[in-house]
Amino acid sequence: MEKRHKQILTRHTRVLQEGLILVPTFYGGLLEKEIFTPEMIDEIKAEKTSGNTVLKLVDMLKTRGANAFAKFITVLEDTGHDVLATVLKKADKESQNQNSKQNYNQ
Repeated sequence: MEKRHKQILTRHTRVLQEGLILVPTFYGGLLEKEIFTPEMIDEIKAEKTSGNTVLKLVDMLKTRGANAFAKFITVLEDTGHDVLATVLKKADKESQNQNSKQNYNQ
């Protein structure tokens, strides 16, 4: 995963903790998109509170490869978390624009 995507997830962890509804279809999407293995899903679900569950999910997501961020956004959209998907996409676009400006000014 790109550094900027990790930073976006870190900055938006609280929003994800407040808005993410951890239902079977959400976990199924994570498996279907091959973001996590069944064992990883079990590890995430083992957390005691929903806030800790999301925190564990975000921490693990940051280690899941180059396409994990985009796949995660797709899972959010597919499971009715459109607001969260929009927040992350907007942050990604802003990050890209900022990087482009920095590269242009160098």
